[in-house]
Amino acid sequence: MAVTVNRATNDAFKHTKRILFKPFNFEKWLTLGLCAFLIGIGDCSNNNSGINWNTRGWPGRGGTGLAPATGINVNPNATTPGAVPPVANFDPTATPSIPVGGSEVTVPSTTTVTTIQTTTANHWFSFTDSPEFQNLLYHFKHHIPEILLYAALGLIGVGLLYLLLLWLSSRGYFMLLYGAQHNRPAVPTPWREYRSEGNSLMGFRFMVTAFAMAGSILLIVLCVTIAWPNIQTETWGTNATIALTIYIVIFFPAAVVFSIVDQLLKDFVVPTMYLKRVPVLSGWSIAWQKLIKPRGYSVVGFYAFKILLAIGAGMITAILVMMTCCIGALPFVSSVLTLPLLLFLRLYSICYIQQIGTEWRFFPIQGPTGFCDACGYNLTGNLTGVCPECGTFTSTPAFGHADLPAPPTTPPSTPPIG
Repeated sequence: MAVTVNRATNDAFKHTKRILFKPFNFEKWLTLGLCAFLIGIGDCSNNNSGINWNTRGWPGRGGTGLAPATGINVNPNATTPGAVPPVANFDPTATPSIPVGGSEVTVPSTTTVTTIQTTTANHWFSFTDSPEFQNLLYHFKHHIPEILLYAALGLIGVGLLYLLLLWLSSRGYFMLLYGAQHNRPAVPTPWREYRSEGNSLMGFRFMVTAFAMAGSILLIVLCVTIAWPNIQTETWGTNATIALTIYIVIFFPAAVVFSIVDQLLKDFVVPTMYLKRVPVLSGWSIAWQKLIKPRGYSVVGFYAFKILLAIGAGMITAILVMMTCCIGALPFVSSVLTLPLLLFLRLYSICYIQQIGTEWRFFPIQGPTGFCDACGYNLTGNLTGVCPECGTFTSTPAFGHADLPAPPTTPPSTPPIG
C-alpha cells in the first residue's frame, strides 16, 4: 500500500471529527485539552528571561537620548550634566558645544555628527567607562564566591523546574495518544500504564537539551574570546568578523539538526514507543529502520506538507485569539480552544504511520462503530459481546475483521453456582 500525505490528512481529519464531535463530550474535550497543555509546557519557549533591559537612556523610553550616566550635556544652556531641557528652550541655531575632559569644546558648523561621534568615541556611549559599570565591576570582583554560589543555585533551580516540565510534557504525549486511540477521557490509566515510556522520553529530551545548551555556551565563549580584542577597543575588526562567521557557520546548522531530531522524535519515535511499548532508544532504532530510512523522500514530503498545515493552523489560532480578545492566548485556555487543531496535527503523523502496515495500525479497521457506545472503548477482536472496560453489553459486530464471528445476540448466561 502506498503511503501518502493526502490519505494521512483525510484520515486525521475524520478521526479528529469523530473523537471530538461524534458525539461531543465536554469532559473528554477538557481532558484531551489538558493532555495537549501538558505537551506544550515542555515544548514551548518564551522571552520571559527575567532580564531587566534598561532602556532609560534611549529616546522614547523616558530617557535623554544618550547612553546612561555618561555625564554628557548636549545643551550648553542646561545646568545639570546629562539633563535635557524642554524642546521649547532648545535653540537649533546655537553653536553646539561638547564637554570633553572637563572643558567645553565648540563644534564648528561644518563639522558633521559622524566626526563628532568619532573624535569623542571614548566619551560618547562608552558604557564600560560609566560609573554604573565600574561600580558593578568592583562589586563583582569583591564578591566572586557569593556570585558563583547564587549562579549555581539558580542554574540548579532552573534545571529542576525544566526537568519537572519535561516530565509532565513527556507523560502528556502518551496520555493524548491513549485518549485519542480509546476515544475517551482518561488520565490515571495512561499516566500509570505508560510511566516507563514517559520517563524514558523525559530523560532523552533532557539530555538533548543539556547537550545543546552546553554546546551553545562553549560556542559563545569561543566567539567572545576570538573577538575580545575588538570588544576592548569597541571597534569592528578582523577578529569580530571571524567570530561572527564561526558562530553563523556552527550555530545555524546545529539548530537545524536539533530541530529535525525534535520533529522525528515527536512524529515517529513517540508513536513507536506507544505502539511497541519500548524505551526511547529502542524506539529510535525501530522507527529509523522501519519507518524513516526506507521511505526518505516520502518523509520529506510528509514534513513539507506538515509545514503548510502548521502555517494554516497558526493563522486560525491567531484569528481565534483576536476574536476572544487575547483570552484564547492564556495557558490551558489556548490548548482547550485550539484542541481540534492540536489533535489533528498529532493524528496527522499517526495516520501517516499506520498506512505502512497492520503492525503499525493505531486506529482499528472499524465496522459499523468499532467502539463501545457507552465508554468508547476499542472493541476490536472482542468476542464476548461485553465491553471489558465498562461491562456494557453490545450487539454490534464492531470488531473490524471479516473472519471473526459476530458477537452473541444475547448476553452470555452465568452458569449456576454449585
